[in-house]
Amino acid sequence: MIRRWDDLRVLLVLAALLAGLAPAPARAADAVEPADVVYMNRLLYTMRAPVAGASPAQRAERAVQRLRAVPDHQLDQPVTTQGTSLDGEPAVALRLGDTTLITVVARDLDPEAGITLDAVAAASAQQLSAALAARRQMWQPQVLLRGAAVSLLGLPVVLLGAWLARRLLARIDRRLRQVVAEEAASHRILGVDWSEFGFRAIAGTMRLLSWFGVAALAFVWVSHSLRQFPLTRPLADGVRAALAEATGSVGLALWRALPDLLTIVIVVLTARGIVAALDHLFTGIGQGRLRVPGIHPETARATRRLAVFGVWGLTLASVYPYIPGSESAVFRGFSVFLGFMFTLGSTGVVSQWMQGLVLVYSRALRVGDFVRIGEHEGVVLELGALSVKIADYRGNEVTLPNSSVVAGSVINHSRLAEPGGVRAWVRVTIGYDVPWRQVSELLLQAAAVTPGVRSAPAPQVFQRALSDFAVEYEITVEVAGPRLRAQAVSSLHAHIQDVFNTAGVAILSPHFVDSPTPVTAATSGAST
Repeated sequence: MIRRWDDLRVLLVLAALLAGLAPAPARAADAVEPADVVYMNRLLYTMRAPVAGASPAQRAERAVQRLRAVPDHQLDQPVTTQGTSLDGEPAVALRLGDTTLITVVARDLDPEAGITLDAVAAASAQQLSAALAARRQMWQPQVLLRGAAVSLLGLPVVLLGAWLARRLLARIDRRLRQVVAEEAASHRILGVDWSEFGFRAIAGTMRLLSWFGVAALAFVWVSHSLRQFPLTRPLADGVRAALAEATGSVGLALWRALPDLLTIVIVVLTARGIVAALDHLFTGIGQGRLRVPGIHPETARATRRLAVFGVWGLTLASVYPYIPGSESAVFRGFSVFLGFMFTLGSTGVVSQWMQGLVLVYSRALRVGDFVRIGEHEGVVLELGALSVKIADYRGNEVTLPNSSVVAGSVINHSRLAEPGGVRAWVRVTIGYDVPWRQVSELLLQAAAVTPGVRSAPAPQVFQRALSDFAVEYEITVEVAGPRLRAQAVSSLHAHIQDVFNTAGVAILSPHFVDSPTPVTAATSGAST
């Protein structure tokens, strides 16, 4: 058994050596690269087959060398064709006088084109005549002067077109800014004024179109200038053909994408109509003109945002397959990348947004309410998607993240008050030597003469605590307006002092200590 395995290994080694020593298969004879004969920027002929041991590239180089060697005094002679044979195959020689410049052989013909040898020879002879005529005219002074004059005459037209485009852009920009200033309030989507974004998009589009117009005008001038010179005329024709082909390809792509674009427009317009209907519905609910079960005026704005967000999200999902290029791998990969980045970067934002929804739908506060959130107290200015803004009595704007508002407690001084009112209170401590009925009467008198304090509902006096040496009294009033609360409370403090001083009652809290002489300590008897 071991001997058989050794024999098998020897055979495998011999087979590998023989495979390595075997000659590589020869290349096919027709595996050669074609070469173009280009002279004076004109394609004269394409050589595809080796002849007499010369490759197509060598044949093309020799042909160009013969063309360059033609003397200037022979350029007036006509180009003629003469049938011949080369390596036993039919061929046609392109001659200038007695000199053969290019030989057209049958093996150079493209078998898929279906063109005969004589037709290829006639076309090459025509191109050769045009190239030699361009060489003859290239250094003629009248041709050069005429081309330079025509080129210089076209330059002011290009400059004038650029100046007119700039003036037109400035006028359009001023008009767009005026329209944005007049119509800004009526273009809000999801609470955002999109007029400025629309203005920038339109202005950028107009600027891009103007640049394209100036570039097209400059291209026409350059192309027309190149056509004035025999040497560069083929370049102008080639650039024009390439531009026409590119324009046709873009136009054809737009034509094919037109049904999809029309579908996108219809879906977007339908969504815009639905959003307008939702705006009307939730505006009516917020103003109290319409009533829908389950939707309160305080939550109408947030519900509208959610509904509009859902409509536009559904619209985007509906039009995504119709966006040109959406089926490509690059577009899908970019979409996944954007989604991934949005997921990573929006965690905190989404959390704040959800906390804001909790605040709105719990109806803990609304715009215009006077609230106390933690250590901050003031009027609610805005219930945003990410934060709550309040204005304190000092005139400062305080921004509180939604998460901190939800995590703490919210004291609303306006919710249970009469419409437009806000609750307020003042506390004082008076010793037991003053009758409580007299203290209550004095507090009510002070509230009655305080500006901004409503008489209905009537102020109320409560005995909050019976401490060792004094009674804690609290008077609760209603102020006509949240922004008047701080001033009304300050005025109530002042009138309480005036009323108690007139009655001869000291706002003191007596304290007794173990001392031969009794000591009384005045304390701050009013707090808000």
